[in-house]
Amino acid sequence: MSELLLNQLDFDSWFGSGVSDGAKSNHVGQRVLDLALQYLPPPLLRHYCNDQAAGKSHADGAVVVEMSPYYTVSELEWQYHLWSRMDAKIASVGGCDHIDDPTFGPHRPR
Repeated sequence: MSELLLNQLDFDSWFGSGVSDGAKSNHVGQRVLDLALQYLPPPLLRHYCNDQAAGKSHADGAVVVEMSPYYTVSELEWQYHLWSRMDAKIASVGGCDHIDDPTFGPHRPR
């Protein structure tokens, strides 16, 4: 949970007094996606598995839709190696059949 918080330097660069209101609103939610990019949580992996099953390219899939407010396809591919990292993580758990669909609310298994 502590990683959700921004350090002062990032906060000031994203939301400080010299930042326009439009730029400030563009940063809302970015930290969550930064962490998803770092940790590759199951919902992101599930999007990728679904994209693969549907034959979608990196540029056309749900993964890039999730990340596109803050990252380009090129950045995700070449700077962050996102898809190759997701491939490795999915393989490490035994494939897409072992990536559960995220569930929320009272129907969630305990």
